[in-house]
Amino acid sequence: MCQTEKDINFTKQVYEKYENNRNVSFILAKDPLELRKIYSEVDLLIGMRLYSIISATSVGTPEIGIFDSGWGKKNPGTMKKFELPFILNLEGEWHIQDYIEDIVKNRQSYSKRIKEIIGYEKANLVNQIKAHSNLC
Repeated sequence: MCQTEKDINFTKQVYEKYENNRNVSFILAKDPLELRKIYSEVDLLIGMRLYSIISATSVGTPEIGIFDSGWGKKNPGTMKKFELPFILNLEGEWHIQDYIEDIVKNRQSYSKRIKEIIGYEKANLVNQIKAHSNLC
């Protein structure tokens, strides 16, 4: 999935490594509602942008992150929060096939864990808001 023009070349490099797999597609889309629909229908997202990771996570779709350390800590931090794999720094050879196979094979458990974490965080936020509103 590619959302921005500047990511097309790298996204195509990733795609070309797996294009012989009939289950791998290259999609260029920019509309947020269309993206959310697509994310809800795929087994796995390989993402580089935090917004794609957040969108996929919000619909329970597991993802693999590919990030550069210069992009900051929020990308790996988000992946760690949801216990999802990521590759940091794109130097040298990187192998994601094992991650792909594990997530596709165990997609239901990944999706369930993502939804449980989201549910916990929502409940925690609601409790914080209630506690704060009682102080006012």
